[in-house]
Amino acid sequence: MWGIENPWTVFKYVYEKNLEKKFNFFAIINEEKYADFSKEDRKEFEDFIRNSELTMAKIKIKNPDNPAILNEAYIITYSK
Repeated sequence: MWGIENPWTVFKYVYEKNLEKKFNFFAIINEEKYADFSKEDRKEFEDFIRNSELTMAKIKIKNPDNPAILNEAYIITYSK
């Protein structure tokens, strides 16, 4: 049987809630999946990020099959 941990716990090493804010959001997409999007879709999304209160940064996350291996990924965050 699998035990699934809360993403706030699993990814605490890359994002920690800002407890002074009422709302915290984060999403993570691995670089390989992001690269699968068309160039036009990536550009449109990146333009959207730039023109909003969201932020996007490149990070390294632990591989779920082997935590000693770090995978490239992007984190998208927002807090208000």
